[in-house]
Amino acid sequence: MLKISGIRHYGILLVAMAACLALIAGEGLHVWEQRKRAEDIGRTYLENVALTLTQTVEGVFTTAEAAALLTAGLVARRGIENSADRELSQILVSLAHGSRSIRNIRVLDRAGKGLASSAMELPGSVDFSSREYFRYHSTSADRAPRIGLPVVGLQVPSWLIPVSVGLFDPAGNFAGVVIVSIDMQFFLRQFERIEIGSDGAIALQNLNGILLVRHPFVASALAQDFSQSELFRVHLPQASAGTIELRSAIDGGRRYLSYRKSDNSPLVVSVAISVDEILAPWVHDSWRSATTVALVSLALLGFAMATFVVRRRMDREAEAVRAVEQRRITDLANLDALTGIANRRAGLDLLRAQIAKAEAGGRRVAILLIDLDKFKAINDTYGHRAGDAVLIETAARLRQSTREKDVLARLGGDEFLVGLGELEDAAMGAKLAERMIALLLTPVLFEGKELAAGCSIGIAVYPDDARDLPLLIQYADEAMYAAKSRGRGTIRSYADIQTA
Repeated sequence: MLKISGIRHYGILLVAMAACLALIAGEGLHVWEQRKRAEDIGRTYLENVALTLTQTVEGVFTTAEAAALLTAGLVARRGIENSADRELSQILVSLAHGSRSIRNIRVLDRAGKGLASSAMELPGSVDFSSREYFRYHSTSADRAPRIGLPVVGLQVPSWLIPVSVGLFDPAGNFAGVVIVSIDMQFFLRQFERIEIGSDGAIALQNLNGILLVRHPFVASALAQDFSQSELFRVHLPQASAGTIELRSAIDGGRRYLSYRKSDNSPLVVSVAISVDEILAPWVHDSWRSATTVALVSLALLGFAMATFVVRRRMDREAEAVRAVEQRRITDLANLDALTGIANRRAGLDLLRAQIAKAEAGGRRVAILLIDLDKFKAINDTYGHRAGDAVLIETAARLRQSTREKDVLARLGGDEFLVGLGELEDAAMGAKLAERMIALLLTPVLFEGKELAAGCSIGIAVYPDDARDLPLLIQYADEAMYAAKSRGRGTIRSYADIQTA
């Protein structure tokens, strides 16, 4: 009997060992799957951040290039010899103040001396002939806008990214340069808002691999050539966007990196987060799981039910974490981080759906482009915190004045988009626009100060003015600028400016 009992106990021990091995094997597979899920969540987050930042960068450089070309056109009409006057400088002041990212706009003569500037400098007071962009244009017939290497300002010691256009006399000879200086701090402030952990990095480079901006800021790395890095040497030639794992060419850190080449500018945006930080929650959960499995293995069948309870609880917690993270990723991709309303991409998608619904129902859609009139002055006088407060309050008031079925989005800077759907006639859009004008005339109270921005509104109506969304946005934009030229605080429709 003792022998039989020993054999039976040995068999129970073998069964227990087999159960432990099966439990360990199952938990190992679960941990591996959790690792893959953590990697997938991190990759999705990085891809959405890269897309959002690329759109921001494209907007900044498109604005700078437009300002450079507009200034070059003004100089061409006036003649380079007639450009050293206060009137042109005043025009440049207005152009520069229209963008939060532009530090200065200058017109240089063929010797590199300043003729006119949004900083209202005396003509010829500063010599820019040694700058890389000046040397380039003085020997090149290229008339297209060019993004130059980052430089430190000659008068104010801050980092700038120059966007330049060459000037030529009627005979085609080099006559000077228009330079639009983008404030690097604008990008750094935008990048600082992105959660990338303590070892993450965000970079902006040109297509030659030259580093233009990096967060965290490393001055010694700016203007350095990284064309031989793995990203530029291996991955960019194969795909214009992607997510990879590599070691940083700057600090050697192992990171997941999502990159995207701009469709509109010769630029590449990359966002990287340390592999260790992406996997940190998984490591934490894995250690907890291992401890749990060890305890359950020792207790064996007595703790079998507890094992299932713990596993189910852990799965629910992991699913809740993934759900929260997915919501955060969705919000980052679709919502404006400052105001909480739809961002440009989400707003345009909603507007397309609104137009499709209006087309099916035979109704109209009024598209309103709203631009704050005095936002630049508020931002410059009281600082970015005051400017942000005005933008947040503007979004809140616009939300109050729109219906639940309407579209409300921030396009960027101080420009907002409203889509008023299911309208029976175009006049209803103008009435709602008048209400918005009145709401935004009321000053915003900030730290005891009353900040009055006001706004100008341009309106385009589907299908009266156009059926194509890009055309409707363009027409609303033209109407908005017509409203501004009329004296600000006014409303103009595209139909108005066509019959004027």
